[in-house]
Amino acid sequence: MNKENTFLKLTRWMCNILQWLYWIVVGVMGILFLVSLFNPKWLMDLLELQFPSMFGPLTFSIVVQDFHGELSFSPLALRILLFASVVSLSLMAMVFRNAYLILKTADGKTWFSQGNTPFQSNVVRMIREMGIFLILICVVNLSLSIVLQALGLVRESSVEFSMVPIGCLLIALSMYFQYGVSLQKDVDGLI
Repeated sequence: MNKENTFLKLTRWMCNILQWLYWIVVGVMGILFLVSLFNPKWLMDLLELQFPSMFGPLTFSIVVQDFHGELSFSPLALRILLFASVVSLSLMAMVFRNAYLILKTADGKTWFSQGNTPFQSNVVRMIREMGIFLILICVVNLSLSIVLQALGLVRESSVEFSMVPIGCLLIALSMYFQYGVSLQKDVDGLI
């Protein structure tokens, strides 16, 4: 039992750290997005100075959260990419936030927890949300690819959909956990 508690604490700690790292990156991307709106020339010059080999005269390759693309080096492409990055990375931060809260709630350590059990309505909701967030990341990346293609700002792009089956699995697990919640209520009612 002690090894399980140590593993759960380590996992909870890791989820919390990853959540905050994602939020920091979201903040940086949000600031860069705002800079791209108000001073795009400064940002474009900064990127060319910092990464001269990465940015050729016409295109650059980028990978952001399962989106891979070869974009034209333009302020509009950069704005669209930064905006989509903020949305996509925020969704991933929320996945880790929910994972952290699920582990805390199942331990009975949140203000909204209903005891020391994983079979709680809030846990079911957060598992379902995690699945939805993972699917939405793919939707955001696909939308990014379509918009960039439609505007002619990308030479080639690809989007990975590996998070869709994981998201669907989490939604399915939330249905089983919902059944567990109803069983837990029945057992609690008998005692």
